[in-house]
Amino acid sequence: MSQRQKTLRPALLTACLCLFTQLLLAQEVLILSGHPSAKSLNAHLESVLFTALEERGVAVQLRALREIESIGHLDAQRWSDRAGVSQEAQIAAEQEFWRRAEHIILLHPVWWWSMPAPMKAYLDVVLSPGFAYPEGDASGPFALKGKSLSLIQTAGAPDTYIEAEGLKEAYERLIRVGLCDFTQMEFHSYLLFGGVMEKSPAEIAALEEEIRAWVKEHF
Repeated sequence: MSQRQKTLRPALLTACLCLFTQLLLAQEVLILSGHPSAKSLNAHLESVLFTALEERGVAVQLRALREIESIGHLDAQRWSDRAGVSQEAQIAAEQEFWRRAEHIILLHPVWWWSMPAPMKAYLDVVLSPGFAYPEGDASGPFALKGKSLSLIQTAGAPDTYIEAEGLKEAYERLIRVGLCDFTQMEFHSYLLFGGVMEKSPAEIAALEEEIRAWVKEHF
């Protein structure tokens, strides 16, 4: 072994060790994105969010519902055996994304002050009893216990209307109590961007910066 090789070897080992340590320490985040159109502002912000997280060294898993095979909805057959839903291969695979993540981000447009139907259907079947919460036994498993969840939404209604009607507070309570508390997750933070149908390029750039700043603050 040459002197140069002897010199480079410790440096290479150190670099590999640092990289391995970073991978072990990297926080894993799951983004569940619900807009059906890849050309939407919501999908654009999805890309901004993903890139900003990666640049912070976060291990990101993106599940854009428009890009994955539909998992259907909670029909009568699934309802009669809700705990058995987790045995379906596609559902179990989606649950594994949730199980691995330390933090979940729900990103979606607001339609009739709710999330798009495919996203609601996804949550109905993936967050099934026996996985997200116990089935009939309060001492059973809570696979999401201790994880944190954030919410990022876009809405056509202007910010002034959203604020005047208290809509942000109302939706936050629905998610915090109805989803997070029930599954023993922690509600982390909430961004709601109103008036998105009329945003200028400069205003869209400001939204991008707000997302980057949010990522920098929390990750």
